[in-house]
Amino acid sequence: DWSSDVLFRSCNQTQSDPPLLETQSKVYAAGGIIKVENKQAMPVTVFDVMGRILYSVPAIQNTEFDVMQQGVYIVRCGNKVVKVVVD
Repeated sequence: DWSSDVLFRSCNQTQSDPPLLETQSKVYAAGGIIKVENKQAMPVTVFDVMGRILYSVPAIQNTEFDVMQQGVYIVRCGNKVVKVVVD
């Protein structure tokens, strides 16, 4: 899903995932900050496009990360991976 000032994609379980607890996460960028909102605590890692880890926490429900420059970032929340554009 895309909007004019906030870009995000949701991490949802797929049909092949076992029917466990709800693991939906919301990952989006707003005002130079990448925000992650998880329904349950899970590891979160933010990568740059070169694959370098910029931010990592072992298990957390909600977190945010200030990015120093505009661009594309990869966010892994649990087993799900999303691309976030910061502009």
